Amino acid sequence: TGYSPELWHQARDSVLRSVRHHFGVACGDGPPPAPLAQLGESGGGSGSSGGAPASGGDSFDVVLLDDNMHYRSMRRVYHRLARDGRLGCCTLCLPL
Repeated sequence: TGYSPELWHQARDSVLRSVRHHFGVACGDGPPPAPLAQLGESGGGSGSSGGAPASGGDSFDVVLLDDNMHYRSMRRVYHRLARDGRLGCCTLCLPL
């Protein structure tokens, strides 16, 4: 199948809602999000990895987003999510 801008936007929105839900950051309106692990398995446009929130100790959850967010405005929503949820956030830009 070919590229569909509408499908790409839907997939990005779905991943964002799932990340917000996973870390307990307000999700706003919309359908209930899919669990992060399920999104990673289904290949919903953006790769993601996660599980149940860490329950203490020295463990923590990491969500890895692999997307072509080449504009700062595209990444800003995740930086704000981290700020609002008091989470860490890191952006890696790799030369290809």
